Amino acid sequence: MAYSIDPISADCYPGTSVLINKFDICDEEKLNEIESVVSSARSAEWLNAPQTATSVCTGRNGSTQANLL
Repeated sequence: MAYSIDPISADCYPGTSVLINKFDICDEEKLNEIESVVSSARSAEWLNAPQTATSVCTGRNGSTQANLL
């Protein structure tokens, strides 16, 4: 997905326009591939058991929250 961000003011890896991510991947192509795989796996998980698929979010303060998807 193409989008425009300002790498200086956004939370990007130095010298790139790649947003800082949980996978610690700085290469845009590799990150796109990983995001596609993870999204597909989560979708398949939800299709197989929609009531049990959850999302865990970690806040900037380190707190975690599980959400039913």
